[in-house]
Amino acid sequence: MNCLSQPTKLVLNPINYFKWKTKITLLLRSKGLYRVTMGAETEPTSTAEKIKYFSKLDEEIGLICLSISR
Repeated sequence: MNCLSQPTKLVLNPINYFKWKTKITLLLRSKGLYRVTMGAETEPTSTAEKIKYFSKLDEEIGLICLSISR
């Protein structure tokens, strides 16, 4: 299993920001979440689309939070 399939192995710490950034960007892109993360996707107006949008936000926030050292 590679590090992109296990986001918790991508742990940001004080010395690996550039490596972490590259890997988390690839992970978010592979899951179709990068545009939401960067703010390029705006909140839709229809209820059905809002549900999908907020689900994407929840997923990307979860992936990023799981990859930051505590």
